[in-house]
Amino acid sequence: MTRLVRLPKILPPPTTLDRSAYSLTVPCLAARVPARQLGELRAALPKRAWVGVPRVKAVVDDPLGLVDHRAFLLNPDYADAAAGTEEDINVDCIPDKEVTAVLSKFAIGITRHNLHLPYEYWLAEDILSAALPDGVEVPASFEIVGHLAHLNLRSEHGPFRHLIGQVILDKNRALRTVVSKVGVIDTTFRFFNMELLAGDADFEVEVRQSGCRFRFDYSKVYWNSRLSGEHERLVDKIGKGEAVLDVFCGVGPFAIPAARKGARVVANDLNPASHAALLGNAELNKVTLVASLNRDGRDVILESRQLLPPGASHFSHYIMNLPAIAVTFCDAFDVIADDFAEHWDKMHIHVYVFVRPGEHAVSLLKQHIRHAIVVDEVHMVR
Repeated sequence: MTRLVRLPKILPPPTTLDRSAYSLTVPCLAARVPARQLGELRAALPKRAWVGVPRVKAVVDDPLGLVDHRAFLLNPDYADAAAGTEEDINVDCIPDKEVTAVLSKFAIGITRHNLHLPYEYWLAEDILSAALPDGVEVPASFEIVGHLAHLNLRSEHGPFRHLIGQVILDKNRALRTVVSKVGVIDTTFRFFNMELLAGDADFEVEVRQSGCRFRFDYSKVYWNSRLSGEHERLVDKIGKGEAVLDVFCGVGPFAIPAARKGARVVANDLNPASHAALLGNAELNKVTLVASLNRDGRDVILESRQLLPPGASHFSHYIMNLPAIAVTFCDAFDVIADDFAEHWDKMHIHVYVFVRPGEHAVSLLKQHIRHAIVVDEVHMVR
């Protein structure tokens, strides 16, 4: 049986972290038993009699220091019912006859035990529930990118943001840096300004995805770990030897795995930091890109004929993962359609788009591309 233990609210709500404030002492009883009989006691004692506090071991050292004895922690509810002195507690004070019968058989004594639960014991949610005011939601999730955690905090979290960041850092040993988004994503280079909440100002991260390693400065490029499934889904559609033009490639989550698979990839991104990371990631993963460009996406589409890998008659796949504006670049395909007339039905254009209530992805696409197209799949990513 699990006991509900909870830190009391700290008033007034703190804006800085005092770890010593987050501790709780739970009075309970302990049955002293010979170590050799612990197994028998466990088997005979009903679970309702166990201490039942999450992440707390029921067995501790004997309080009187006997090396061949142990103390078995009991249900904290029994502590208030216990009568007698600290050293001499009658087993009959426990209001459960089945439990007293078992303890009478195995225990050589019952003693009081203060179960101390310090800051280190508590989960991040426990600490933040005690620290944040009523009505302020505890941040439930965050994105982990290498050694960095990215939180999406609300305005109500503002006064407590550094406390929140420090608690997240303390409770996740693999983290070294905690940041929060400030403002909206940059519309040109698709990254957001961030504030350091806790830890090191080290934004150079490394992540693993699709069997590849990616290194980049998280403060200068766009990356979303929750898109890993989508990256793999699309790369699975790309065959060995096919020509691929990744128009908004970022640091390479599509381009690098596709090239590793044997596709002939031309990758482009307007953001100089993304382009630099793409080059580094190609080298890191020992893959060769046909070309790596740092240009406007529309110009790259318009120059498809000149960018084709040697021997290729067309790009089998265009990847356009810039959902805020990618669809507005699709008019460029009207310009090049005649150049690829005999291959048009073999060219797959993967366009990502944000769809608001009442909108339809296909309708948005057809507003920007007039040439005849066949929509063979509409896939909901998130």
